Amino acid sequence: MTTSNKSSLLGLLVVPLLAVTLGLAAPQGEEEGKADETLTVVVPFYGNPNCPFMGKPVKPDAYIEHEGQKAYFCCSRCKAKAEADPAAVVARAYAEMETIENEFCPVGKHETSSEKAVEVTFQGHRLTLCCSGCEGKFEKSPNLFLTMALHPDAEVLNAETCPASANAVDADTHVIIGDKIVRLCCPKCVKAAQADPAATLEKASS
Repeated sequence: MTTSNKSSLLGLLVVPLLAVTLGLAAPQGEEEGKADETLTVVVPFYGNPNCPFMGKPVKPDAYIEHEGQKAYFCCSRCKAKAEADPAAVVARAYAEMETIENEFCPVGKHETSSEKAVEVTFQGHRLTLCCSGCEGKFEKSPNLFLTMALHPDAEVLNAETCPASANAVDADTHVIIGDKIVRLCCPKCVKAAQADPAATLEKASS
């Protein structure tokens, strides 16, 4: 990953995409599950929702990876076509950038207005970190930190243990329930959270 001062543009960062893994190719922030009238479960998705060749909705098992970043496609034929030049296709999949005007670094929690601030881009989203020292942590969990940047008022309830399985959490697997971010260990536990968000919140809070 490259870095620069806050005004510079960077190359794309890369991460496995939770929602595509689950087959939930919905726009970022769209409600993905609703168990009752008071609690909604959102599964963040930061990948390309439409095939860069055909414009059709992507399939979770049709993707290529270039330098850690995945681009998804509508079919195996488009996937095979992309393998001839993965770098160009990944750039095409994320050609448009959305700038996140985050005032605080989701990693270090410091203001992003200092001269030490750096910009990073991830799956078509550009955000700011307070310093280059936060990059290493961001690279390990970019999906999670992007969610935190987009939802600065949301509280991360659990840091180590999945409330659904009691296993260690995955670096990037998480859901948003109401105004809480709940970290999970696997796609199966995402489905469990969607089925019973209240119980998931209770366990994550304990």
